[in-house]
Amino acid sequence: PLAAPFPPPPLCGPLSAPAPDFFGGFPPGFVQPPGFQLPPGFNFPPDFLSGPPAFTRPLTPPFPPLPVGLNFSAPVIASVYLAESLDAIVIVFNQPTNQTSGCPLAPATLRLLSGPREQPTCYWETPSTLVASISASGTIAPGDPVRVAAGIAPAGWTFDHCGMCASSTVVARVAECSDVHPCATPIPVLLVSRVLPACGGSDLVLDATQSQVIGPRPGEYFWSVGAQSDNADRLNDFLSTQTSEIVEVPSALLDGFSFFSFRVSIENFVKRVGESELRSVTRQSEPAPVVRIDSAETVSMDSLSTLRLQARATLTCNVTTAVVWSWSAVKVGAPSVRLALGDTASKSTLLLSGRLLLPVGSAYNVSVLGCAGVGANRKCDLSWVVVTLSDLPLVARLRGGDRSIGALDELSLDASLSSDPDLTSPLGASAFSWGCVSSIADACPASVASASGSVFKLPAEALVAGTYTFTVTVTSGSDVDTASAVVTVRPGRLPIVAVERPADSTALTTKQNAHEKLRLLGDARVAGLPDLPYCAVASAVSSGECIALEWQYDPPTSGPLDTPALTGGVGNSKANLALEPNVLSTTVDAYTFKLQATYVAEGEARVAESALSVTMNKPPRFGTFSVSPETGFELNTTFVLSASGWFDLDTPMAYSFSYTTVESNRTTTISAFSALTRAEVILPAGQHRMSVRVRDRLGAVATQSKKLIVSKLPEISATVIESVVGEANAKLDGGDFEGALQNTDALLSAVNQRETEGGSALTQEEATTAKENIFFTVVAPATNSLTPTSDSLSMAFSAVDSVTEVTDQISEDTLSGATGLVLSLVNTSNNIDDSLAEGTDVIVVATISSLLFANAKASAAQAAADTAAGAANASEANVTVANVTRSNVVSTRFASMRSSVSGLGRAMLKGALPGEAPAVALGTNVQLSMQLVDDSVLGSSNFSSPLADAAFFLPARGVEFGGNQSSTQVQYATFKVNTYQADSDATVETGLSSITLADGTGEARRVSLTDCSTPIVIQVPISRQVPSYNCSALATSLALSNSPANSSSAGSHFNVTDGANATDTDANTTRLSELCSVCDEANGSDNCNGNGECVAGQCYCDLGYSGANCSIVASCQFWDVTLGEWSSEGVTTSFLESEGLMLCQTCHLTDFAGLSIPFSKEEILKELTAIKLTLPCADGFTGEFDWDENPALFGLIFGLTALNLVCLPLGYWRYRYRCKQAGIEVAGNYRKAVVVPLNEDSTNPRKPLKKQVTRKSESLSLRFLPSKSDAVNESYESADAPADSFVHTSVQIQSIIKIQAVARGRIARKRLQAGMALAMERAQQQQRRGSVKNNKETVADAVEEAVAEKRFSILTGSGLRQVVAETSANMVVESRDRHSLLSVAAPQDIDVEDKYHLRDHQVVQIFFNALIVELCVTALWNDTSTNTVCDPVPANSTESNSADSNSTDTGDKQCSSSGNIKILTVIISGMFLALCLLATALVSRFIFRFGNMPSKRRWLFRLRTALAWAGNLTIWACGCWVAIAYGRCMGRKSTELLLIGWATGCGISWCIMEPAWIFLIIFAPCLCNNKIMNTINDRLNDLGLDLSLLA
Repeated sequence: PLAAPFPPPPLCGPLSAPAPDFFGGFPPGFVQPPGFQLPPGFNFPPDFLSGPPAFTRPLTPPFPPLPVGLNFSAPVIASVYLAESLDAIVIVFNQPTNQTSGCPLAPATLRLLSGPREQPTCYWETPSTLVASISASGTIAPGDPVRVAAGIAPAGWTFDHCGMCASSTVVARVAECSDVHPCATPIPVLLVSRVLPACGGSDLVLDATQSQVIGPRPGEYFWSVGAQSDNADRLNDFLSTQTSEIVEVPSALLDGFSFFSFRVSIENFVKRVGESELRSVTRQSEPAPVVRIDSAETVSMDSLSTLRLQARATLTCNVTTAVVWSWSAVKVGAPSVRLALGDTASKSTLLLSGRLLLPVGSAYNVSVLGCAGVGANRKCDLSWVVVTLSDLPLVARLRGGDRSIGALDELSLDASLSSDPDLTSPLGASAFSWGCVSSIADACPASVASASGSVFKLPAEALVAGTYTFTVTVTSGSDVDTASAVVTVRPGRLPIVAVERPADSTALTTKQNAHEKLRLLGDARVAGLPDLPYCAVASAVSSGECIALEWQYDPPTSGPLDTPALTGGVGNSKANLALEPNVLSTTVDAYTFKLQATYVAEGEARVAESALSVTMNKPPRFGTFSVSPETGFELNTTFVLSASGWFDLDTPMAYSFSYTTVESNRTTTISAFSALTRAEVILPAGQHRMSVRVRDRLGAVATQSKKLIVSKLPEISATVIESVVGEANAKLDGGDFEGALQNTDALLSAVNQRETEGGSALTQEEATTAKENIFFTVVAPATNSLTPTSDSLSMAFSAVDSVTEVTDQISEDTLSGATGLVLSLVNTSNNIDDSLAEGTDVIVVATISSLLFANAKASAAQAAADTAAGAANASEANVTVANVTRSNVVSTRFASMRSSVSGLGRAMLKGALPGEAPAVALGTNVQLSMQLVDDSVLGSSNFSSPLADAAFFLPARGVEFGGNQSSTQVQYATFKVNTYQADSDATVETGLSSITLADGTGEARRVSLTDCSTPIVIQVPISRQVPSYNCSALATSLALSNSPANSSSAGSHFNVTDGANATDTDANTTRLSELCSVCDEANGSDNCNGNGECVAGQCYCDLGYSGANCSIVASCQFWDVTLGEWSSEGVTTSFLESEGLMLCQTCHLTDFAGLSIPFSKEEILKELTAIKLTLPCADGFTGEFDWDENPALFGLIFGLTALNLVCLPLGYWRYRYRCKQAGIEVAGNYRKAVVVPLNEDSTNPRKPLKKQVTRKSESLSLRFLPSKSDAVNESYESADAPADSFVHTSVQIQSIIKIQAVARGRIARKRLQAGMALAMERAQQQQRRGSVKNNKETVADAVEEAVAEKRFSILTGSGLRQVVAETSANMVVESRDRHSLLSVAAPQDIDVEDKYHLRDHQVVQIFFNALIVELCVTALWNDTSTNTVCDPVPANSTESNSADSNSTDTGDKQCSSSGNIKILTVIISGMFLALCLLATALVSRFIFRFGNMPSKRRWLFRLRTALAWAGNLTIWACGCWVAIAYGRCMGRKSTELLLIGWATGCGISWCIMEPAWIFLIIFAPCLCNNKIMNTINDRLNDLGLDLSLLA
């Protein structure tokens, strides 16, 4: 409105008659505003307040004179011409102007540009050049007049009047197109099949929709045939009537002819004409598939692009088999090069990377061969295109943007992101040169001119305060590009700030697409303080302990950057900036983003900034979108979607079609992005919003939509389903996998819609069978054949979702197939570079929700069946029978679904920056939230659940994370279905919360707490249990009846029914009395176990308690992957009554360990009674063998058996070889006797004894003596004994017996052998000298004295060292002889003294016997836990009455002793396992040594040998049988636990127990040499037993 003060009258001219001209706009009843003053001498006309003024003209000259010295002239239009792209007019003035805003053109000119209903956009390209856009409804053409509106003044004009404005009456004409002002010419592209089927009857489609008309208005199409074409006259007559971009030539004009050629010409609105080349079409000589590529004959691409070539086949002439595809790419010209095309070479769609075609200028003939049939019936067709590689410009980029630094800071300029996209190697240092321009003369350092390399650095104080422009020039061949950064230098030291695009941003352009998130990486630091954090709030900067950040952008089209809706929480005061899609506008050419950093030092705020310009990429424009017909019937009408006239400078463009059902708001992709501008589709009934998305080469997307209403069919019968599936199969055979998926998706959506509305013509069984058939015949094959892109994967997900939407119609096979297919698609989504297509995450969680529900039903049915079978077959023994087998298939499916959720989360985070708002996907039974968090703030972060009804809190201090990553993926998933119900019988009262902290690859990171005073807290929503029946409202005339399928842990639910319809009223009344007398209100605090309130005989339990009498308490538990069960180890539980939350607190998210040592009798008894022994299933020994019941355990058993059979002959061969090397003769039938006489030099214990082999089995063996009485009364003189051998008298024999009693073990006898020989020699000398004659006591005493002397020498230093050395040597020797593992791997030398020694193959069998027995014993103890469980004890806290507290009662029962290792149980179970292994080894050794006893009778030797082998092989066979019996009863988790326990037990036995046993054998003879032990040894010898047999 006009405001005071007004200019004085002399400047306005006379105010007499024309006064209403100045105030002509006042309405009737004008009220003078406050402060309003009229010019002096002015009077209103008499009729001013009675009606409108007679004139309403603007202020007219004369204008006031200009000040002296100013010389302005009005701008004049110099020229007007059409832009070359024909999308705008360019108005050039003769001088720079004031660049007035808006579109300063006359109304008539505006109507020529955009029609009467639109407003064109205008912008100033330069101060003297105005560009005005032309819309599709504009009619402007060369020769049309152009006038400007008032307001365009000279540059620098600051006056408030328009005395020097461009005249609005001057007319300029739009120039004709010429060489000076060229106009674009249309580029026709004709798509047509190269061949026609041999059998005729097929129409031919001529498609010019991929042509580029260029400009806002559609062109005119002219069709013709070549002069050499058959039937040219009739075809030209027909084509002359066709003016659309698609022409369908009827078969009547083609049949009977074999060669045709076609051409299309396009004329745009400036009369420029483009003409296509002739495209030839020939008729096939024999029936074969008709193959075509949906592309122009010649295609150009660049090295950073991926070309998508779609091949299709039409099956005619009775060709019905599926087409097999084979792509090839051969270089045009010499040398001939064939490209390796990768996985997509055998699919109908080829993805061709431009990097394969380097160098620039190369051309490749890319062909596809489509064949149908096999053998002699194999028929093929070939189609091809020529692909050329175009040049991409060199790109120079400087990291960090414009910036300010301090004079005391060093400067670093980094151009390492500069690149030549057409090179296969990085740019060298010589490609970079640097320059500098300063506002201060001679301020640029001289080193700049000679600098090279991608990084240029200047030390501190190299620059004085001022403004510098540093430029880097990058050269690659003939390509040159420059980039510059403005550096402002200020005195002192400032924060160092940098802003840049993420490293994965394309090197081709820095343009930003409006529909995509803008992500900028910011960094600010202070020199010398690298770990200085960023301020959480701006006010904290005054402390000098942090850096305050602030983001700004210009122009601020969407408001300040501190608005969470714009940034999603990333930006404003954080280092990185993320702007949500569609925040930036394409009406703005470029935005400037600036990061400002403030640091306070020495009381002074030091401010620095860095700025980066982001150019907006304008999406394609001018195009139209049509749907034909506008109405139709579901599954019957084929709708044609077409996009035409789209224009963009960044070609080629791609098109994708989709529809959104209004009722369900579900978006379904019809076709992935491709060069095709039209699609054919069938639809389900309903209101749909049909859309086309047009994308340019740089990713900018334009969208147009149209509404469509599709009517219902009377019914969807089996015939309709068969027809649609038949069409889908035909598309599948022809390679149109996307079309096959779209057909089935539409069909299934229609069937599901009828099922939801209750009007389905199919029974439940028919619908289930039909969906199973569709899934396995169309959906799965089409999905597996797709070339993976984000859009094609979205189509596959949508089809699977339609299959599983109605959970009651999912068969067992469909459930398994769909679960595996979803997991495969999710993994593929993570393996491709594309992010998920919009809406894909919602489709995936909806699919997984359906699969979870269906699998839970299958698990419940399986559990009920297994429980019934287990109860019928359970043993009555006083041991715990193994848990009833859960279906491995159900468990595997649940595991796949959990993996799918995790994989989906990783796909949702592609390209995200740390700190961005969580990506959330919500489904019925699963909800997922994913967030990327910087590790620097991870320890103090809180994470809300996807539904925001729970949270997960990490403490601020004491948290340690594994790995060296700088950021962490936080996945928070909630499941409404217990995904472990197939693995555990535990009842889960709440939903499951799955929280995973992972690195960038998805691998979980280890999290632990160093301080448990502030634990990790997880909130889980929990509802209070309310009885389903109201006893206080029941009348006596009412009865109770069981409610179906709604039982709970509190007992069966009951419904109140009418007494007239009730049956067995007395029984119901009795049951009513029981249910309504659970508690008594008079019991006071004892009511409901103190965990609830008694009302009318019923318990209303407190939060967290359930059951009829509130005896069941909910507790936080996690799934222990190792044990395969729910566990509460290391977790405490509490409840927030007011919030309806259960709090789970823990000090770790991984391992937890402690010690639980029983001290009282009760604790020992409790721990002992917790030990469980598990027997196999009742039919485990006799049931039919099924490999699939436990393939892991069965595979181990059969593998060990095969290994045993292989090792036995190898052991036999090794034994014979070692005997040969030692010079020992081995008889084939029985072992010959071995005698080792004492050497003459046997007194030297360090000198080994010489070994001899003799045939005298009657010779004396000092190792094995007969009974004591026989030894005294019998002479042991050998006829073949050496001449120097002395005669063994009874005294000597008595001495030998006494020595043997002392040395019971073989090692001890070897160690004392030298002393024994010395004692014998001394006794012999005394006998010869006659000093001692026939005095056995004296000899025996002499022997004992010699032994005592040897023991005494141990106390001396040298003797001690000798004993240590001998003991170590003995440990090595005996370990190689007795250790079950070492005796196989590194056996001791053959002991020729030992006639019973073990052979190598026997040692092998002993080893395998020990393994299988250990496995069986581990299975026996498999259900025994070595960890304590949660003991509920009242906490020592009081009720909180604080009004600000969220907790109303912190005195709930908590877990005080869970997660501890039960020492007694560990000792008992570990010792038992080790002793069983030792016992097995000892028994097997004894049996084999018995069989090795030499004998003069061959048959007796063979019999003992056979019995020994039979006994050991029986141990092995029985062990395998028992292990298989256990395997039939165990699920996957139990088997994993069994195998881990078995491996651990074997390790303990080999590393601890067996070495301890060998150590005991070595020292026992020395430590236990007393009369009792000697007597026991004597008696055993009397019986013919020697302890060495057992050892």
